Amino acid sequence: MNDFGPGAAVRGRVDVVVPAHDEEALVGACLAAVVADSRGLDVRVVVVANGCADATAEIARSAGPGVDLVVLELPVAGKPAALNAANEHLRGGPVVYLDADTVITPGTLRALLAVLETAGGPVMAGPRPVLVRPGDRVGRGFAEVWSRLPSVHGDVFGGGCYAVNAAGRGRWGDFPAVVADDAFVRSRFARDERVVVDGGGFLLVLPGGAELSRVLARWRRGNAELARWRRCNGEREERGRSNARAVLAAPELWRHVPAFLWVQVGSRWRRRERWARAESVRRAAVTRTE
Repeated sequence: MNDFGPGAAVRGRVDVVVPAHDEEALVGACLAAVVADSRGLDVRVVVVANGCADATAEIARSAGPGVDLVVLELPVAGKPAALNAANEHLRGGPVVYLDADTVITPGTLRALLAVLETAGGPVMAGPRPVLVRPGDRVGRGFAEVWSRLPSVHGDVFGGGCYAVNAAGRGRWGDFPAVVADDAFVRSRFARDERVVVDGGGFLLVLPGGAELSRVLARWRRGNAELARWRRCNGEREERGRSNARAVLAAPELWRHVPAFLWVQVGSRWRRRERWARAESVRRAAVTRTE
């Protein structure tokens, strides 16, 4: 792996890592947004197509000029292995980790770099999610409460896009074999080392109905898997702010609590289901980026 450390970074230089598994429908929009946002910056994009049975790699290679593009192909699907494969192509400066089905909004890379380049020590940064709420009533109620929780509103959310500076990337070596890579990286940083940037953002489309419960069940399983990994490695879990306390302090959210709890209960019922992609989210994202 590259040697990350103070002094390794060059102003305006950033690497963007995009792991992608069968993402031919969305990887083009993801990379187009990165290319458009890279003007005036020195950007290297490392796409790692892993276990793909579609045209993900071919579409990635046609991302266009404006960035230094590296496309790797792995025969077996697996996000941790894809993230680790990108390590040899990083240049020792700030790194943005971006899901292939995520679209950043204009100004995101510069906003991240403004924090990463000026930090006096290791830092993790993330843009705010631009939430596209579900169309159904229960889903909208869940979104109203969820978007105001401390871990979403006041911390680096990470699910889709997060970044670290060179010193921050030195906090860990390879990614462990856990699903929640963003939560793993967040656990490497104290709360005052995590910064939510005000500029830019990324589209976060929440599904409705049963798909919302399935997505939440996936998040729950990922967090539980990480918690087991941390216990096995003798790590203590960080105690965050109480979600219940945050909701109680916001009376305008109280009428949405039943919907929020209904989705939470549904996600627990689905905890043993195989995690399938929320296809309505993916269709909505395609529509919004065409």
